[in-house]
Amino acid sequence: MPCWPNPSNPARKPRALYTLAVARRCRKDHTGAHSVLDRLLALAPDHSRAFQERGHNLLAENRPEEAAGAYAQAVERNPGLLASWRALAGLHERAGRHERARVTAAQADYLASLPRELQGAIDLMHDGKLYKAERACRQFLRGNRQHVEGMRLLAEIGVRLKVYDDAEFLLESCVEFEPDNLRARIDYLRLLNRKGKFELAREQATILCEKEPDNPVNRLALASALSGLGRLTRVSKSTARYSTGRRTRRVSTCSWATH
Repeated sequence: MPCWPNPSNPARKPRALYTLAVARRCRKDHTGAHSVLDRLLALAPDHSRAFQERGHNLLAENRPEEAAGAYAQAVERNPGLLASWRALAGLHERAGRHERARVTAAQADYLASLPRELQGAIDLMHDGKLYKAERACRQFLRGNRQHVEGMRLLAEIGVRLKVYDDAEFLLESCVEFEPDNLRARIDYLRLLNRKGKFELAREQATILCEKEPDNPVNRLALASALSGLGRLTRVSKSTARYSTGRRTRRVSTCSWATH
């Protein structure tokens, strides 16, 4: 018989319950797995992997819509969960939600394209283990000094730790190394707006609007930068410039922003 971690230890209880839920699913005891997950989520309501595990169980029980809801809650809490993104993409496609399937598949492909070290660092970051994530990211960058996605991730960790100047330097370097990397430019723009560097933010927003004129998020960023500069009379004209004659599209967003 396997020796499970002792759930009576408060510090280890979520991990023990999660392990037990996985084991019950692997034995096809889905009812038992749901029961354990209920206990886990009562103890840790934002446990992202518990929602992912819930999705796996629901999918195995042929309850696709409920599974999609569970996976969506998982990636809302931890956008680094590749298995949840892949499952969501398949479920949306099966249900005929082709645009959602495209967006979720793109996110899954992006995560899958990253080195495993960065995937692990993303997971740590979204689990709130910022210093562990920073160490993992820095270790990776020692051997990959100009890896833009690694630099982006380290910058995001820096923002969460409120080390804004270092994050700005990293993101400025990212757009210099890869001018067409829109994710990096969006991150840079958001940080410039946060730091009140509205002229630089305006420059970045203008570039983004020229590259993606149909994206309303870019137009809003430009408006924010112009507003910060006090050029209120230009805001409506500038945003209108990029929307005239174009169909406004709804943009799917996630709590993880662009990461």
